[in-house]
Amino acid sequence: MRLLIQILVVEDDLDTRLLIERIIREDAQLAICGHSDSADDAITLAQLFSPDLVILDHHIEGQATGLEIAPLIKAVASDTKIILFTSENVLDEIDSQGAIDSYLPKTDIQKLLPTIQNLMF
Repeated sequence: MRLLIQILVVEDDLDTRLLIERIIREDAQLAICGHSDSADDAITLAQLFSPDLVILDHHIEGQATGLEIAPLIKAVASDTKIILFTSENVLDEIDSQGAIDSYLPKTDIQKLLPTIQNLMF
């Protein structure tokens, strides 16, 4: 039996976070280990849970962006994969930054579950 893939959702918009969580629950092999709306909490939860995957918005509460905290998440949970799920076009920054494993625009939310599955299985 395969263990559940543990996912941390970092999104400051409640409606979007609830939608992401509903999509994740469509796959019985995926589980939500926590959620956060801020940069500081995201790093703390990543260290606490060592999730397999973080779904990370770029604009979150706090002083840092998703791109800025991605390396910090990797520093406390090195095996964690990160999907940057955002409405911002930050592709150039992702390429130079290196901590993001996948990028998905929020306009393509219907591709979220396949993106997770392709990255994790």
